[in-house]
Amino acid sequence: SKGQTEGFLTDIIKAYEIDKKHGIDLVVEKYDPLDAYKAIEERKVDAGMMAPYPAAQAQLRGKDLRLFAPMRWNVTSLLVAQSSSYKSLEDLRGKKIGVAPCGSSFYIDATITLASRGYKFKEDFNIVEGKTDVLVAMFERGELDALVMLAEPRVSKQIASGKVREIVRLRDLWREATGDYAPCHSVTAYNDWIDANMKVAKRLNATFIDAIQFIQTHPEVFVQQKEALKAMGLESESEIAQFRSMIPTIYPNRWDATSERTIALFLSKAVELGLLKQPVTSVTRVVR
Repeated sequence: SKGQTEGFLTDIIKAYEIDKKHGIDLVVEKYDPLDAYKAIEERKVDAGMMAPYPAAQAQLRGKDLRLFAPMRWNVTSLLVAQSSSYKSLEDLRGKKIGVAPCGSSFYIDATITLASRGYKFKEDFNIVEGKTDVLVAMFERGELDALVMLAEPRVSKQIASGKVREIVRLRDLWREATGDYAPCHSVTAYNDWIDANMKVAKRLNATFIDAIQFIQTHPEVFVQQKEALKAMGLESESEIAQFRSMIPTIYPNRWDATSERTIALFLSKAVELGLLKQPVTSVTRVVR
């Protein structure tokens, strides 16, 4: 996904030849998020990014997709104006909260995550749906009490401005309820492709885990990769510093039984809430 944390991760893989270290050579094609999903479904790429909910929807349409390597956790934050009196999620009951339209993965993520802590997103809050830029403009004019900011790096840019602050991170709410951060994008491919290319799939999994660990342990990345950061819209030192501080809760540096359990819990909650019409077979896979 261009302009987002997923694209930054592949930039790091190529810049430091982490793929070649694991015996593969990634050919990276960057898409807008929804087009990235379509590229996988339509087999335009061997593997790419997808979140659990759209992967489950695809399975129900007969597309045997599997998530098999880490890419990023849910990076959605609930933001309020720095000058507001709101201190907690409970303070926002009945207040106007801007969010992407119903049916979007961001709306779904917020609904499922808040439900894990006993909230009914659409009933407990006054939800205002719209496109991100429109919602941000409304928020800045004071027409919204809070904003479900959709993803990094927009959250870091907003916080670095000094005009907003986080009430809560959705991934933290899910972690409090389940013991792990809320899932989001993972490296995904068709199950038959994984079976036919098991060695490559294992190497791809290792490449992404290695790249995430590299970002987490090599601070020089944030000095050396200014162009990659700029491609995400991060240019000022305060923006980069804010983004860097978020890294440990953005990228999961493992793919294991806990990852599978968390995603299964997430999708079972979607079924419970009626967001998925029926349970799906596992959308995750540990390649061995």
